[in-house]
Amino acid sequence: MKPTLMLSQEDFLKKYNISEDRFTESGLDWNELASIYSDYSEYMTGLEPTAQFVMNLLMKAKDVHSVRYRIKNPEHLIDKIIRKKLNDPTLNITVSNYKKEVTDLIGLRALHLFKEDWARVHDYINQKWNQHEQPTANFRKGDLEKDGLNYFIEKGCRLNEHKFGYRSVHYVIEVQPIKEKILIEIQVRTIYEEAWSEIDHTIRYPNNVDDLIYSKFLMILNRLSGSADEMGSFLMFLQEELNSERTRYRTLAIEHQNALDKLEQTISSSKMTRAELTTAKAELERLRTPVSTGLFNFSNNPEPKYVSTLFDVATSLHGRIAPLIQSAQKLQSYSNVVKLPEFLHGVREPVKLKEVKNENIEVKEKPKAQKQSKKAVPVRTPRKKKST
Repeated sequence: MKPTLMLSQEDFLKKYNISEDRFTESGLDWNELASIYSDYSEYMTGLEPTAQFVMNLLMKAKDVHSVRYRIKNPEHLIDKIIRKKLNDPTLNITVSNYKKEVTDLIGLRALHLFKEDWARVHDYINQKWNQHEQPTANFRKGDLEKDGLNYFIEKGCRLNEHKFGYRSVHYVIEVQPIKEKILIEIQVRTIYEEAWSEIDHTIRYPNNVDDLIYSKFLMILNRLSGSADEMGSFLMFLQEELNSERTRYRTLAIEHQNALDKLEQTISSSKMTRAELTTAKAELERLRTPVSTGLFNFSNNPEPKYVSTLFDVATSLHGRIAPLIQSAQKLQSYSNVVKLPEFLHGVREPVKLKEVKNENIEVKEKPKAQKQSKKAVPVRTPRKKKST
């Protein structure tokens, strides 16, 4: 019995927006296409378990957010064969070789959150399966700088600048659950790239491929999805930086607190006059007041809270430790009493502002006080006369 397509040739070409002239130009035989359709309709029923197996393995990749698969529809297969033949007249696709010529009878999409996740997904795919052909990195002109493109090349991908702005990395892997080897296409992209691709495909195919108005709007949407990916990457970078700074400033807060405790012990054990002791303790309490400016908020509890900018916190911490230096210098003048611990000398430059902002703030140190005699004689300052 001669196999037939579900649709007549006329209805099929009309449905998929292929003119009679274009079909004639392809040089394909309709009866041969009908045989492919019939053979594939029976063959596709056994592809589901293989697709699910590969999907389950992909889901185990650490950086894969989600995976879905599809088995190509028989009508879509015929449409693809016609378009492939029009693009490359040298192709000879028959019922005996279509399974090798069309490599996406099973198609999977592995989605990841951030662009930076792709490299690890790429390595996972290479570890699990043999590649039937070199992976293809599709990109939009203007998306990536030269270094970014080289990154794909270094990972073994060939580059393809897509005219519609399509972004995705395509793999064709070989799977052999039975005697016959099966080719499977895996597309790896971000969630934003997937959203744009789905909208683009729904609007553009099959009837609006060359529509200028749709193409303009879809390109705008493409750029927005690219910007969304860039924002996602920046947010990930920002989170890493803030976590690093949080740890660094938590350490500084603990060192600051320890310095205050040591300074308090030194003050308490020093031979100061009552007035000097009162002044020193008041200054110490002032230094214990929580820092309320900068990126983080410090108090006796070294857990930081967000406040404003990174540069301000560096300036603030620098200003907070400067009085400690001054107090240390003052106490050093009492050379006949208790000497300050050596570590207090280490708080002179606790924050390297060059790491935060390309500036340095200098700490102006007061000249060292002259050594006093054992018995300090208070000096009275004469009162200023009121002007008449």
